[in-house]
Amino acid sequence: MTMTRASGYRQPRGWANTKARVLERDAGVCHVCGNHGADQVDHVIPVSQGGSHDDANLAAIHSWPCHSSKTAREARASTKRYTATVKRPAQPHPGLVDRHPRGSVPPRVLALREVNDRQAERTSPASFRPSLAVTR
Repeated sequence: MTMTRASGYRQPRGWANTKARVLERDAGVCHVCGNHGADQVDHVIPVSQGGSHDDANLAAIHSWPCHSSKTAREARASTKRYTATVKRPAQPHPGLVDRHPRGSVPPRVLALREVNDRQAERTSPASFRPSLAVTR
């Protein structure tokens, strides 16, 4: 029977026996700080990085602070490894892409641009018109 944690992680078959065997082998000495009283078993090489559940890859460890700090350190290292180092090239917005062949602009669009330009010239103040600006 495999045990399932709330996080969804499944412990391998016989984990309770393996844990007891490793704690007895290491005499309850934490492999991180070297003090007695270790109550958990740790994968020296994490399973996420190719480590196994073999006794050679398992060691006794304190649940707090040794195991929690080691797990947090490994999590930070794994997130750094997966961050993108090369960004995708910027692409224009699909609504702004010119869909006409060879860059031609339809006559209707040209006519609307001319109308808008004329209206802008009539409504903008003289100080903002480049052609009427006073130069010194």
